[in-house]
Amino acid sequence: MINLDHVTYQYPFSSRFALEDISLNVSAGEVVLVTGVSGCGKSTLIRLINGLCPHYYGGSLKGSVRVCGRDNKTEKLSDISHRVGTLFQNPESQFFALGVEEEMAFMSECRGTDPNEIDRKIADAANRFGLNSVLKNTIHELSQGQKQKVGLASLMMEPLKVLILDEPTGNLDPESTEDLAREVQKLKEQGTAILVVDHRLYWLKDVADRVIVLEKGRIIREGT
Repeated sequence: MINLDHVTYQYPFSSRFALEDISLNVSAGEVVLVTGVSGCGKSTLIRLINGLCPHYYGGSLKGSVRVCGRDNKTEKLSDISHRVGTLFQNPESQFFALGVEEEMAFMSECRGTDPNEIDRKIADAANRFGLNSVLKNTIHELSQGQKQKVGLASLMMEPLKVLILDEPTGNLDPESTEDLAREVQKLKEQGTAILVVDHRLYWLKDVADRVIVLEKGRIIREGT
C-alpha cells in the first residue's frame, strides 16, 4: 500500500536533506510505528506519503513514493487524498466546520455523495466511535479525546486504504489512548495500511507490527 524506494527529499531554500535514502513498505492490514527525536524527519515522511511534499511544499524529491500502486509524483494532490487519510496531532487544524455533524459530513458532501447516504454514514460512524451524544455539539465544546474521535470518524466516512496518524496521543488521556489503540486494531483487521508517527510507544505494543527509528533524516533501526 505504501512504498518508498530510496527516497531523498530536500525542502526549498534548505541546505540539507530532510530525508535521505529512505526505503520502507507498509502493507494492507499492517501497522508501522515511526519514532525518533524532534527534527528527525517524521513530519516530512508523512508529507511525502500524503502528497504535501512536494505538491504543496515544493522542494526536490529523488526516488519513488507510491501509494496503492500509484506514483505520488505524477498524481494530483486531490487524487492522493482519496486514498490517504491523515489525522494530525491537533485535529482542530484540519476541521472545516464548526459543528460535529457538519464536520463529519464535509468530505462526503464535497464528493457529491447522496444526502441520505451521508446521513447513514454519519449514524454508522457515530455509533462506531461513540459520538452520538455530541453530534449536535460544536467542535469547541469537545474534549481533546472527542476531537480526535471526530477527526478519525470524519476520515473513515469514506473508504480509505491508507491511514496516517501524526502524534495521535499527544493530547489524549490514558483512557482515550486505549480507545484509540482499539480503533487502530479494528482498522488493521479490516485491511487498512496504517503508519503511526509518535514519541509514545507503549500504547501500540500489542498493535504495531514493526517499529522504525529515524535519526537526522535516515532510518537507523527497524524491527518488531
